[in-house]
Amino acid sequence: MGRPRQVTRLSSLLATRARRQCRSNLLDVGVSTKILPEAVSWHFAGTWAHMPELVEAHGGSLDEEFPKSKALIERAVSLPVTVEMDDDLPELVRGALVDALGVHSLDSDGRA
Repeated sequence: MGRPRQVTRLSSLLATRARRQCRSNLLDVGVSTKILPEAVSWHFAGTWAHMPELVEAHGGSLDEEFPKSKALIERAVSLPVTVEMDDDLPELVRGALVDALGVHSLDSDGRA
């Protein structure tokens, strides 16, 4: 029974490293970003223990609630929404992510 947990931890560790590398590469090209798990307490209802109505509605604990949302957030790197951006910003972002993820290119939808 320990094997799936070990695989999950390894996947999580690799995902964490990839997120951190994405963030580092984006910062290197001048794109401000955050790794969402660092900001999750503000943005994710699964951490809002200060809201008694929410906690009570979920049986007294939010620890195991919202697993799909939590899984998505834990894989994410945020990018700023830029209204007036430099023309080369999209390519800078794409290049930083391609380098961080160790892929040759990304499709227009961001898939390797």
